[in-house]
Amino acid sequence: MGQFLRKNTKRTMLKFILHANIDKDKWDNCLKKIDRAHFYGLYGYLSAICQWNALVLEENNEYTVLVPLPFNEKFGIRFLYQPFFCQQLGVFVDRNLTPQETKQIVGLIKKNHLFGKLQWANKLGFEYNFSLLEKANFELPLNNSFEQLSSSFNQNRKRNLKKLHELDALTVHQVSDLDAITRCVDSFQKQMQDKIIGVRQEHYHNFLEGNRSVLKQVTPTVVQIYSKQELVSESYFIEFNNRVIYLMGYTVANYLKLSVSSLAFEKIIKNYANSNKILDFEGGSIPGIAQFYLSFGAQKKEYYVFSLRPIFIAVKKIFKFV
Repeated sequence: MGQFLRKNTKRTMLKFILHANIDKDKWDNCLKKIDRAHFYGLYGYLSAICQWNALVLEENNEYTVLVPLPFNEKFGIRFLYQPFFCQQLGVFVDRNLTPQETKQIVGLIKKNHLFGKLQWANKLGFEYNFSLLEKANFELPLNNSFEQLSSSFNQNRKRNLKKLHELDALTVHQVSDLDAITRCVDSFQKQMQDKIIGVRQEHYHNFLEGNRSVLKQVTPTVVQIYSKQELVSESYFIEFNNRVIYLMGYTVANYLKLSVSSLAFEKIIKNYANSNKILDFEGGSIPGIAQFYLSFGAQKKEYYVFSLRPIFIAVKKIFKFV
């Protein structure tokens, strides 16, 4: 009996695994079974945009709990951080964690990292172990007809769309090839390079590499708005599991006031109406952007920034002042 209990305990222990030892197929197979898992957690995408290790629970030769842990290193010290173009990760599991599993996750994170921050989709009880900051995400369930969904647009959005549909010069197209994705990302970079602090050329390169690596596992869509022959706006979305995530978009200066990107979101909502999908607009800390997302009937959902030890405490710990 004691022997059986020892084996069972070992089987259900989460483990800290270095990136080189993670089984890619087991990882992605587990992620695909979890409806709310983001494509950011796919092995190929995450490996392109950052260094990472993981906590894993393996049962019956399958991964059943995944905790990706992006990290950086300075002066030989490993710390957690949230990479660019990866809004949130978290504990990926299709059931409730046991108190023992929560304790194991907290202990392993603290054991292997001195400090840092992670953005997670859920709290799962970890707010009692880390400093916590709430941030806003915006989501629209698409499980109704387009008529029902569009009736929830606010009056400003309805008027805006009505005016755009009356402009015969504007046409809406959608493409999914890698060249179109690359062009959209390059145009976004040119427009936003002086507005997003810290994002460098290498981050855009890594983002595109990550997209290339998972193209067979996701459904990408670039919605393009043309005015006659001129491409005036693009919006990039990725479908994975039950989510359609808006990643980025741009509009040329002369068409910003028309808010022509409204047509792109309307197109995606039409495409996925009457499905079990969720349109994930992602965050909107800037009030104007938040109001834009809310105008489509989106609901505010929180995600969480977990901090592991304030950095000044970590530095003191390094030099053994405490």
